[in-house]
Amino acid sequence: MFLRDEYDELSLRERDAARALKSALLGWFLCPLQLYTAWLLLLVAIAEERLRPRYFWYVVGAATVLVFQVSMLTTIFVLLESL
Repeated sequence: MFLRDEYDELSLRERDAARALKSALLGWFLCPLQLYTAWLLLLVAIAEERLRPRYFWYVVGAATVLVFQVSMLTTIFVLLESL
């Protein structure tokens, strides 16, 4: 996804945004990664470093995937509980 030189130029906030997107997508297969994704999104939200538009959209994508996954799991658990 990144060239090594490009990755070295990223701020910590941008690196966390990229990690959040990757972990959100991997969270489809490994549910515990959703907690890690939420943690990374929190770190990105409270950081004060720069966040270029590309990485802003990474954060939006990771948050969207996370919300969708959590809502799906909640719905499944509620439906299973009612059986």
